[in-house]
Amino acid sequence: MNYFLIDNKLTIYPSYFKFHMRWLHSVTRITYLSKLIGIPSFAAFLKLELFRVYLLLTLFFIN
Repeated sequence: MNYFLIDNKLTIYPSYFKFHMRWLHSVTRITYLSKLIGIPSFAAFLKLELFRVYLLLTLFFIN
């Protein structure tokens, strides 16, 4: 057999930040449809999560 192990290492690449957003329901009860105008909407932003990509790199020379 004519092959050699050149490199075998674990490389870590930061992939992206994923931004989670959830809409919260209003706690105000609406009795008239005309009161719906002007009621603010609420959004909750959760913490940022960093996803990492792990790549195991193995190179071979074959002669």
